[in-house]
Amino acid sequence: MSRTAADKSGDPYIANEKSTLTFSRTKDFTGFTTDELAHLSAKANLAKRLVLDTANETVALFMERWETEKTNLPMHNDVVGAIDRHLTTLTIVTGKE
Repeated sequence: MSRTAADKSGDPYIANEKSTLTFSRTKDFTGFTTDELAHLSAKANLAKRLVLDTANETVALFMERWETEKTNLPMHNDVVGAIDRHLTTLTIVTGKE
C-alpha cells in the first residue's frame, strides 16, 4: 500500500514521480511530452495535430486558471507548492523537450 506524504510530514498529498497508469509508453510524469502524445495519438488513430493542439490549449488554459485561482482553492499551502514544483518538471508545461 502506498503511503501519502501526509503519513510522513502532515502534507495531504501523495508524493510520487509516476502515474498509476501508463500514458502511452511511460508512467513517468517527466515523460509526458509532445512525443509521448504523438505516439498516443497514433495508437488511438487520432490526428496528431489535433491532439497536440488540444494538449497545448489545455495546458495554457490550466496555467492561466492555476495562477489566478490557486490561492482561492481550499488546499493546504504545501499542496499548492508541490503542484507548482511539479509543473516545472513537465516538459509539456515548460516547452523544454
